[in-house]
Amino acid sequence: MFADLHLHTSFSDGTYTPEELAAQAGRVGLQAIALTDHDTVEGCERMVPACRSAGIEFIPASELTAEMEGHEIHLLGYFLDTANPTLLAELAKFQHVRQERIREMVSRINELGIPLPVDDVFTLANCRSPGRPHVARALTEGEFCGSIDEAFERYLKKGKPAWVPKFKMSAQQGIALIHQAGGLAVLAHPGLTRVDELIPKLAEAGLDGLECLHTKHTNSVAEQYRALAARLNLLVTGGSDCHGTTKGKPLIGTVKLPYEYVEKLKARVTERASDRGFLLARTGGSDGGLQKTQKTLVHEIKRIVTLSPRLTGTTLEDLEAALLAADLGTATTGQIIASVRKAYETQGRSGLAVFEIAQQEVEKSLGSNNAALCKAPSGLTVVSIVGVNGTGKTTTSAKLAHLLQTKKHAVLLAACDTFRAAAIEQIKVWGERLKVPVIAGEYGADPAAVAHDAVVAAQARQADYLLIDTAGRLHTKHNLMQELQKVHRIIDKKLPGAPHETLLVLDATTGMNALNQAREFNKTVALTGLVVTKLDGTSKGGVVVAIQRELGLPIKFIGLGEKPDDLHEFDAKQFAEALFLVKE
Repeated sequence: MFADLHLHTSFSDGTYTPEELAAQAGRVGLQAIALTDHDTVEGCERMVPACRSAGIEFIPASELTAEMEGHEIHLLGYFLDTANPTLLAELAKFQHVRQERIREMVSRINELGIPLPVDDVFTLANCRSPGRPHVARALTEGEFCGSIDEAFERYLKKGKPAWVPKFKMSAQQGIALIHQAGGLAVLAHPGLTRVDELIPKLAEAGLDGLECLHTKHTNSVAEQYRALAARLNLLVTGGSDCHGTTKGKPLIGTVKLPYEYVEKLKARVTERASDRGFLLARTGGSDGGLQKTQKTLVHEIKRIVTLSPRLTGTTLEDLEAALLAADLGTATTGQIIASVRKAYETQGRSGLAVFEIAQQEVEKSLGSNNAALCKAPSGLTVVSIVGVNGTGKTTTSAKLAHLLQTKKHAVLLAACDTFRAAAIEQIKVWGERLKVPVIAGEYGADPAAVAHDAVVAAQARQADYLLIDTAGRLHTKHNLMQELQKVHRIIDKKLPGAPHETLLVLDATTGMNALNQAREFNKTVALTGLVVTKLDGTSKGGVVVAIQRELGLPIKFIGLGEKPDDLHEFDAKQFAEALFLVKE
């Protein structure tokens, strides 16, 4: 069984209608296809019934143009939610830019003395995402050129008189857009764009896969990219990039991706949806994820809003108390109350959507959060993990090692909590369980010396990351905090610029006390981010918002359970949804 995951229709610059393309796919015996029209998902609605009639599995997708370090790249987004409002709004912007680009091209052609009406191009395109092929076809049909190839060679190729540069979003923006619409981001035809040096950076930015099989890729090129995909833990995809017929024959099916790769794509989508579901507390009624905070908060807001047919001063005070009880902090709570009051004044009681307003304000408060873990420009990246006793530093170190392992990084752990024999044994057990090497000293050894040895060992083994599990210390004990500074000085002396990340682990069950800890630690060592643990065991999950808002420190990860997989990269949008999720 085979698939073709790169196809275009007349909804962008292809010549087939969705129905014609599905019929062609059936004729060449494909099991699954993806529609990847440029900057649009409009054709997907018609493709669904067309594929159903042909007995073919359909994957909704789109192809986006992006840029990284001055290089143009194309991103294929698979399994997109075609009704996602953010995706549709962004695609509408791209479509407008495409249309303006066509107007500029035709204007330049007119300046050359060729009377091509711009309306002819738009009529011929008959879609919201017109491209250069439509201009070429209009020139050919208007008998200004003998063929489409001639139109490109004379006017439309880069450097020719009518060529106009494309608008491009950044690669990071494109990947984020695809992800927030529930999709997988894949680099299209890397053999054509020749940006091999950027692919590891794209993988760091969240790229999910490489289009290894393509019409313009030779077998050796395809194998080269398969090997790179395996090395970077990226998925393999492939497609013909069919826009219609070439030399009288359709390209569809000329590239046949074995169906096993489609299964792997679906598994990754399911895995990501599962992670998202856990965060959104959709765990079949268990108290996982953020359910304790969500249950308490939603119940209180419902009670307050239901009891009062009008929005009074008392109602607002009760609402404010409920938000503060979840430790959202005074600043974010004030924003929510102000927005609720404004909505009531402009829309009345019937238009008051308290949960949606609260979610938007929390997401806005967390909008500047950069959750990406730092990576040194070259060589070893050192991450120091600090915090008070009992927050879960050692467990977090192990979970982070596991998370980095899943991304194919080589990781070492350093047991620098030498004041507790149990801590050394605990991290050794984790190391054996996860198959991560642990550098440890004897009980009572100098933690700075252990850190030094760990850096030496990590460099010798060419590790990607070294995670330093430091001793738990009270943020109010000056001598202990000085010991932490000494560890960091030794690390920096051995590897200038390290540690590259200093993550403070906070226990969410301590509520606003966690904020005090963050303030004090930040005075002693330059914190670069936070890990908030035990969110599954508290009704005060809003403290995440308060800490990020007050200190401006990004939340890098959140802990939602005891398993190795229960450390999650922080996603502001998902977190805001989870806090105010209303279950029917």
